[in-house]
Amino acid sequence: MAIPVEPDTEAVARGCLERASAHLLALQDDEGWWRGEYQSNATMDAEDLLVREFLGIRRDDQTALTAQRIRSQQQEDGTWAVYFGGPGDLSTTIECYAALRLAGDAAEADHMVRAATFVREAGGI
Repeated sequence: MAIPVEPDTEAVARGCLERASAHLLALQDDEGWWRGEYQSNATMDAEDLLVREFLGIRRDDQTALTAQRIRSQQQEDGTWAVYFGGPGDLSTTIECYAALRLAGDAAEADHMVRAATFVREAGGI
């Protein structure tokens, strides 16, 4: 059964679609691609570091940069979130903690203690 659509609703939707399309096309490069900032959570960085270790291709210079990036996304309470400004996430915090340990961060370091405390209080692994 089709849901009836008011004529004004359809016109508003078409107008929105046309404006959105025009905006995206204005941002498109002449060669057909778009450029934008790539954002991800710290999980991607942690997993990249862990995969490099498993594959035997982890390098100290890359590890240092990745660890720095992971640390920069840690929240004050010691957690890492799935999305910017989100609440601390258990899985993400565990992955980041493991990656930083692999990178050489001491378990006794303040940022690591805060992360481990959160993990334990949230139920642990």
